[in-house]
Amino acid sequence: MKIAINVRSFSNKGGIGRYSRALVKNLIARYPDDSFQLLSTPDTDTSFITPSGNWTFIPVAGSSNRVLWERYSLARAVNKVEPDIFHCPDYTMPPGIRYPGVVTVHDLSFKYFPRGVSLKARMLYNYLTPPSVKKAWLVMADSNFTKREIIRARWKSHDSIRVVHLAVDDTYFDTPSDDELKTVMDTYEIDPDYILYLGALDRRKNVTILVQAYSEMRNRIKNLPTLVLAGEDIGGGAEITSLVLQLGIGDCVKRIGFIKSEHLRAIYRCARFFVFPTLYEGFGLPPLEAMACGIPVIVSNRASLPEVVGDSGIAVSVDDVVGLMESMQVLLTDDDVHHKLSVKGYERARQFTWGKVADDVMNVYREVLH
Repeated sequence: MKIAINVRSFSNKGGIGRYSRALVKNLIARYPDDSFQLLSTPDTDTSFITPSGNWTFIPVAGSSNRVLWERYSLARAVNKVEPDIFHCPDYTMPPGIRYPGVVTVHDLSFKYFPRGVSLKARMLYNYLTPPSVKKAWLVMADSNFTKREIIRARWKSHDSIRVVHLAVDDTYFDTPSDDELKTVMDTYEIDPDYILYLGALDRRKNVTILVQAYSEMRNRIKNLPTLVLAGEDIGGGAEITSLVLQLGIGDCVKRIGFIKSEHLRAIYRCARFFVFPTLYEGFGLPPLEAMACGIPVIVSNRASLPEVVGDSGIAVSVDDVVGLMESMQVLLTDDDVHHKLSVKGYERARQFTWGKVADDVMNVYREVLH
């Protein structure tokens, strides 16, 4: 089978980039008898993929504007390749493609939770995703929650959507060396055993409720661990900073910004536990990565998170400050509960592998082909 994939999302620093890189790497490794044509802008990095005879990178020059590049340059290049299947892992597929297409939809936050998405992203995805989904022969959704959202939008019927859960990279299950842990702690100037949030800083992630709960807990527990907020500020940072100052907890809340991929494992490993109180999530990789590192997690009971975490973490309502505070207090004071959730989370994360993701995606390709 000749499979063309738009890999422009390799350059994405967030979850979509991690998804596309891990998926393509595992597809190539697991299916040596199939041919993979990777199309993207000439500056795209493919050095993380093991050299082999079953894949080719095809540089596609054109406009720096994503819409124009996809609509004209990419469409021509794909038609020239003449693939059996064309896969777009980042929502959008250009018109004019003459071959069967598959699109991955990660979530519909741009439609149903727009206040947590930049104006540019809202315009791009609201304009391009609906026709891309309707044009695709099959659509892949990261979760059953996202599948329901696509049906709710009336873009695709139930029988044309396949759920393919995401996964955790194997490196998260390995124990880092003491030197690695120390180096990362020194790099971000933090001490181990902190309370961790890791994700984008935007309103969709609901980080303010975590700050409020932490402030309440500070009045109850002496020597409270530092609250570490890790992630890129994409619109919610100012609100969080204002709240921290208003509550007078600036001395024990530390923002450390975007975390390099090679540092993620150590950042998780050195936490006491992980909190992810998001309002809207298509899948939720950070809680799964924390669980793979043996770190207990507290998540919101909203969107896809109950589907991903199951009963292997603590779920709280998105607006329940007291409930979140009490859950954090349990993980700080009850070693038995902490250990139990650490073990259950690790075992749960083991069920989500990129090998399985690659196999599920290949089954979608075959379904379209046949």
